Amino acid sequence: MVARLHAIIGAAAGGQRHHAGPGIPCPGVKHGHPPGAEGEPIAGGFDIGARHDHAIVGQHGCANVKLRVGSMGPCSRRAGGSGKAASKGPCNLERESVQGKRSVATLEEAKAFIRANTRIATVPGLPIRIHIADELTPIWEATEKDLAEANVAPPFWAFPWAGGQALARYVLENPDTVRGKLVLDIACGSGLVGIAAALAGAAEVVANDIDPICEAAVALNADINGVALSYLGGDLLNGDPPDYDVILAADVFYEQTPARLFRTMLERAHASGTTIFAGDPGRTYFPREAFRQVATYAVETTTEIENHPIKAARVWTL
Repeated sequence: MVARLHAIIGAAAGGQRHHAGPGIPCPGVKHGHPPGAEGEPIAGGFDIGARHDHAIVGQHGCANVKLRVGSMGPCSRRAGGSGKAASKGPCNLERESVQGKRSVATLEEAKAFIRANTRIATVPGLPIRIHIADELTPIWEATEKDLAEANVAPPFWAFPWAGGQALARYVLENPDTVRGKLVLDIACGSGLVGIAAALAGAAEVVANDIDPICEAAVALNADINGVALSYLGGDLLNGDPPDYDVILAADVFYEQTPARLFRTMLERAHASGTTIFAGDPGRTYFPREAFRQVATYAVETTTEIENHPIKAARVWTL
């Protein structure tokens, strides 16, 4: 059956039941249930055509959903220990070896895919424009087969998620939080929060995600807004905590397992002297007892991916 993209995303983020084995899950999403808000997480996976199945827990909050992304190995957080974040690493799309069925294999091909399947729009309430997917764009009608053949994981990078909108607004309204500092936008997706940090005067912003296509999305969106972001691909949740002045984490507490992993990493980074800010629209697994709320925003979203067109999203710090 042809699956609309929102069903695919909902199934991933919301842990809906689907068939076992390789392939993108069946679209069993129930509208009105925000990802992570109700129901028990169901294990599953996305096989996006790579020969080597390195399973990585989705930093977008898809607990128990494994994104099989080929030969992504460990990444270096910094270049030569010089204090400068690495802008290119072994996990970045441009340096990945082409394996198996992969029609989106290079950074330029990923940019072309994004340009062809999204439109540029202003994020509500923000002076930022990004490539988004909605009912007006071809990617919204993508089928399971289309995504698999293009070797594209569900495009979490194509939406301004509620927690990210709130955190971006907070950073722009409170530029001293990032001005002159080295900032990490972890699980960056579109790069929305990192772009806000750059506009607010951060000395350098590094965007990180486990989906290689996010590198292209970040590059395109940063260019639209006249800022420069570095990109560091791969999983930063294990090992030593990332060494940055500020870590911005939006929409990362969708499910139980990644919520635990993110909390542990963020608390360890905070203990090492890093300032932490998190944006969250009230997900079930957000560890409220560990954070202190600093702001609340009513943000516009879409009922294609959320249960209300207006969400109360909060910004928290450790």
